[in-house]
Amino acid sequence: MPQPRPPMEDCKKCSATGTVQRLRGTKGMDCTSCKACYCADCGGIWSVYHSCAFKKQIGQRIHLWADQFQHEKEFAVELAPFGYKMCPRCKVPADKDEEDDCDHMYCRNKDCRHEFCWQCFADRRLIAAHGNHYHEIGCPFYFAYDGPAEFVPDRCDTCKKTGHACLPPDQFRQLLPAEQIGVPVDGHTAAARRRQHERMEMKMAQRQMQKPSRQQGL
Repeated sequence: MPQPRPPMEDCKKCSATGTVQRLRGTKGMDCTSCKACYCADCGGIWSVYHSCAFKKQIGQRIHLWADQFQHEKEFAVELAPFGYKMCPRCKVPADKDEEDDCDHMYCRNKDCRHEFCWQCFADRRLIAAHGNHYHEIGCPFYFAYDGPAEFVPDRCDTCKKTGHACLPPDQFRQLLPAEQIGVPVDGHTAAARRRQHERMEMKMAQRQMQKPSRQQGL
């Protein structure tokens, strides 16, 4: 027997009444009015990687840094001459012992341990699972790939958690904010998923039309 859907609640972000429903089996709250998707406990942006404790810890670090530097960019500028870069996930400084050391980096923050490329900051776990076209365009390790995004849940944890293929960074940035955190723009109905699929097909078709043919390059 199907489980009853949880009751609609008021949105903590836009204050709309009866527009929020809990994502089944999670702490995620999805608002049909402002399209926000947030954690029911801490109010942080909801995603498959969300952790209330991690969000609180990062928030405390940001407040400490703010006492010394006006904002994150200034903090990064101050450390750049010393060979430091910021972890793209938790913003803790990272460095290499030698310039020629491997560009596969691990965040030194034991609560983060994010793997990223030193050159372009792309997620190294996605690169290992999908290929070098998941580096940023312009990165010395990037290789172009014209095929569709691959769904490989057997070797990619993100594919397994989200239930769909991961997108390369350039395609991911073209998504709307709600889509980037795994929330369909129009909701979770079958019709909404169909519209989302149609939009993705249209984007793929447009990219194919924009590519110059080999005949023109000869």
